[in-house]
Amino acid sequence: MSVNEEKVWIYTGKGEFIDGVPARDLTEVDLARLDEFQRTAVEGSKIFRRAPKRAAEAEAAKPAADAGKQESKGAKGEAAPAGDKE
Repeated sequence: MSVNEEKVWIYTGKGEFIDGVPARDLTEVDLARLDEFQRTAVEGSKIFRRAPKRAAEAEAAKPAADAGKQESKGAKGEAAPAGDKE
């Protein structure tokens, strides 16, 4: 499957539709055929949800997303009591 044929929006409607938008999973090619109003309708719709990113894309985006985060420790991240050291 080429990049353009990958699903970017998953159809979750049960027979519901947006006028002019295919009532099925949408690819980049499908989105390119929609006008601005149809794309906006898909993005704000409850009958479509974003498809999960491919693993390779998610990994590429992860370092950029993690760069802005600070490490915080919760209850599980606290240091162990002195008697529990190995």
